[in-house]
Amino acid sequence: MAENEITQVMSRRGYELATDVYHRRTTRKQAIDTLVSETDMNRGSAADFIANFRHMRRGEEYHRTLNLFTTTYFLDRVRQEFGLHAFKTALSALQKHLDYYDALGKGRQPKLRELLQKSMDSAHLEQDLIDKAGPPHDAPQASDLAEAPRRVATTISRIVRDTVLANRVKALHNYECQICGHTITLADGSRYAEGHHVRPLGAPHDGPDVLGNILCLCPNHHAACDLGAISLDSQKLRWNEAHQMDQKFIEYHNLTIFGH
Repeated sequence: MAENEITQVMSRRGYELATDVYHRRTTRKQAIDTLVSETDMNRGSAADFIANFRHMRRGEEYHRTLNLFTTTYFLDRVRQEFGLHAFKTALSALQKHLDYYDALGKGRQPKLRELLQKSMDSAHLEQDLIDKAGPPHDAPQASDLAEAPRRVATTISRIVRDTVLANRVKALHNYECQICGHTITLADGSRYAEGHHVRPLGAPHDGPDVLGNILCLCPNHHAACDLGAISLDSQKLRWNEAHQMDQKFIEYHNLTIFGH
């Protein structure tokens, strides 16, 4: 599957349809037909999308390479929608794919290996924090559950954090992380970084969507900040004259989020 044939629109729609197939909301043939008709993707590549997503969910080796953006997008969505265990399973599948590809003698896929390493570091960091936190003090033990747990319907409200201002901050910093200077260069030559609201949007933090509350970060440092794994030092951050961080948000992070 040639990288320059696959667009971001194809990747996003391909993920949606591959998820539908995996959860049996549609058939493989219907998904492939839809992906081809809606995005002009060739049928072989469409079939690869469906198969590779299934392999990622199962931690299985796959043989057809997805481009950097598609792989990053699939991993991010799996992590967001299915949790840390599913994310680690998908990383296992990617590791097996890269080892298979390397064994063929066709190259080591350095960009995908870099993505894998950073994603594994992030997953290990999150797992360590979970392990250190332990179960809630009031968590019931198995012996306390006289009856099977009942199911309840819930609604999740999620704030979209990739705001216009966040995109502006990323552009001002040329999509380079303000902590480490790293950027992810995609197959089409564009760069990828993430906007981080230092005082998070929404309850309980209720941070504002303003330039002085946003950092341009790589995915690894974005996760570390979100999880409170690192403190922030305004003297060590990379700055741009058109973007100045408000010190009060740095202090809020260090006092309220870091280490909690």
